[in-house]
Amino acid sequence: MGHSRHSRHYDSDTSTDSDDTTPTESSDSSEEEERPRRRRKRHHHGYDDDRRGLISKRSSHDSNNNMLWLGVGLFVLLAALGVGGYYWWTHRDGTSSSFLGGTGASSGTGGTGGTGGTGSGATDDGSGVGAGAGSTGGATGGDATDTGGGTDSPTAAASGTAGVTGGGSPSSGGAAAPSGSGSATASAPASNSTGATTGASTGGGKGQILGFWENWKGMSIADTKFSSYQYCVWFVAVPGTAAEKGALTMGEGAVKAKDWAAAATKAGCKPILSIGGWSGSNTFSGLMATDTSRSDFVNTISAALDANGFVGADLDWEYPGKAGATNDFDTKNDLNNFLTFLKALRAKIGKDKIISADTSAGVWVGSDGQPSKDLSAFAAVLDFITIMTYDSVTYSAKVTGPNFALDSSCAPTTNQFAIPSTVKAWIDAKFPANKIMLGLASYGYAWKVANFQTNGVSGAKSPIYQDASGTLSATDGSVDYDTNVSKNIPSMQRTYDNCTSTPFLYSKDTQLFIAYDDETSFAAKGGYAGTNGLMGCSIYAGMTQNKDGKLAAAAKKVC
Repeated sequence: MGHSRHSRHYDSDTSTDSDDTTPTESSDSSEEEERPRRRRKRHHHGYDDDRRGLISKRSSHDSNNNMLWLGVGLFVLLAALGVGGYYWWTHRDGTSSSFLGGTGASSGTGGTGGTGGTGSGATDDGSGVGAGAGSTGGATGGDATDTGGGTDSPTAAASGTAGVTGGGSPSSGGAAAPSGSGSATASAPASNSTGATTGASTGGGKGQILGFWENWKGMSIADTKFSSYQYCVWFVAVPGTAAEKGALTMGEGAVKAKDWAAAATKAGCKPILSIGGWSGSNTFSGLMATDTSRSDFVNTISAALDANGFVGADLDWEYPGKAGATNDFDTKNDLNNFLTFLKALRAKIGKDKIISADTSAGVWVGSDGQPSKDLSAFAAVLDFITIMTYDSVTYSAKVTGPNFALDSSCAPTTNQFAIPSTVKAWIDAKFPANKIMLGLASYGYAWKVANFQTNGVSGAKSPIYQDASGTLSATDGSVDYDTNVSKNIPSMQRTYDNCTSTPFLYSKDTQLFIAYDDETSFAAKGGYAGTNGLMGCSIYAGMTQNKDGKLAAAAKKVC
């Protein structure tokens, strides 16, 4: 799969893995939504009736006065009906109009919702998120800051209940309510129910889609479907040492980075240069250590962007303050040094270029070695992050499982990795939801399973968790989506696990077991991003492992 691939994006030691995914009951909000509507109608009708009552009380012996009051009464009645009609029309979907109350953060600050809570904080361009304006619900969003979202509380995926309107109520077993309806609970869909698919697949479909392009795959520009994505990431350039000023090995083969970036731009996709990777992060700590090394690395990156036509840099350091595939880390200083570096990079390349980062599922650790509680300073300088919610289970694991579960309530205690609790941990660390991209995988992992257990291993409640009787090599143990579709799906039995929202294949004859993601699971997992106010979804490595772009198309509908 390539030496620098994101091969262990889940940092289990730093994750908040206390399973925060207990299913919650979600009710049909249609009746609740109708109540305020009917109440508003009755209020206006009562007002009109009072006016008519005033008219009826006037004496009948004075015809001139009677006519005068009748005229005044009719005028007031018509005016009241006009205002009442306008009020009803602008509130027919449960939201407030600009005439009677904001629909969220429309300009600079979080606007108040109709009868819901305030919207989330405004972005630095004044556009805001508008996570308030639910007709009867909606928790308070964060204060407006220049980081692009509230930092005191999350835009979504936080405690509180979903607003009734502003994007539709969650379906049965569904995840939280969409942006525009107030914040929502971080609960996952109910396990072993249709809610795992339908409930979480009702995302707004307005999020951004990012695709990674593996430069060692040998894929041609002509075969690359750039138009399926808003962001196209060249993966990966590996940095050298501080003595080498972080000189980048671009990973170019037959395709040159400059030509690739030009093709992406022509197709309307923003080309971004990714730097680092799992096995390419062993010089980051040293590059961040001093003013000189940081300055040199900033200049190296800036020059590479300009020379090749990239519009931004994606920093894939795995991981600040903690070992990934390297022992080059400094727990006490890495995170602060990284922030200082990012500020210098922003100053060098300006506000028009993109700076993003790929993060572990566990929140970056601070100088004390514990998950940071405040990453708002990073949010101020980064355009977005991709939380790498994949590779929680790989081909070398002793127990099979999903790349990353939407709901882990059916998993054994050793595999309590779930999207809602992971995203919530980052938002709780004051990284705004609208700057988070949810990571999705375009590949699966394979094992040998000799004794298939209907209910899974001990401690599990799902057959996707099996004891692996044999592990495979890196080449055979990792299966591209396109390979899976063409080779394995037709010859193996497919089961969709409703709990984790993940399909798997199994053949009793060959004992081959493959857990992977497809369009259905993308609808569920990507739907979590869409219904919780996230920026969108990043697909590793959708550009090279799903050439026809079906996975990107599925994600675009819901993320």
